[in-house]
Amino acid sequence: MPSWTLALTQPGRELTIAKRLDLYNFPVFLPKILARVCLRGRLTDRLRPAYGRYIWLDTKSRFHELRTAFGIVDFLKSGPIVDLAVNGLMAVAPNGILPTPQIPSRFARGDRIVVRGNGLLTGQHGVFDRMLESEKAIVLVDWFGRLCPIPVLLDDLLAEPKVTPKPAKRKRRRHRRRNRRLDS
Repeated sequence: MPSWTLALTQPGRELTIAKRLDLYNFPVFLPKILARVCLRGRLTDRLRPAYGRYIWLDTKSRFHELRTAFGIVDFLKSGPIVDLAVNGLMAVAPNGILPTPQIPSRFARGDRIVVRGNGLLTGQHGVFDRMLESEKAIVLVDWFGRLCPIPVLLDDLLAEPKVTPKPAKRKRRRHRRRNRRLDS
């Protein structure tokens, strides 16, 4: 059973460093989450590191080699506490993918919204589609006659006030009075 060490990596390089360490037979644990991202107007699910810049590995007491050759910035912690944490994470996610809960939203799909804030979309009316992350949502905005999905911060969305139309006035029927002539 490996003795785990928590290491700090270069920003955004966790996956490539983990693959490279795996090629050189260093036991590596990098928990991932399934994140929904918007690429070219389409929603896709991508695997992302659950903890940015952090990776757990068995160093095999080769700290200098790991630090210079593989892009590890610093070694933060090792010992029984780290071993317990990694074993707990491995028990929750045996395949390395942590379960993610559904993101609650104050809007339902199809709700009419107004974008506020100080960006390009300020004042635009649209339709709420779905949550992207905990702070972003996908909104369908009319763009040159076509509904385009656009990621917007959830704080910049307001529910469009529902205007209830006044009931149409009923047309009153007029009764014409007939002038009756009395012939005498």
